[in-house]
Amino acid sequence: MRTRPYQQTDEPALIEFWQFCGLVVPSNDPRKDIIRKVQDSPELFLVSEVEGELVVSSMAGYEGHRG
Repeated sequence: MRTRPYQQTDEPALIEFWQFCGLVVPSNDPRKDIIRKVQDSPELFLVSEVEGELVVSSMAGYEGHRG
């Protein structure tokens, strides 16, 4: 498994992955979620892949007290 920062080219595979996992809901546009995360703290947005296939995504945050 290879973990690395999210890249713009990951967007289609990431959205497909989130859909497969049941993480996409009508009230949230996944593209807007991605844009917000990249603008806020791209260093806390990671993906992992196995043999070139995206298998993990991680969006972390920090609000001053907890990560």
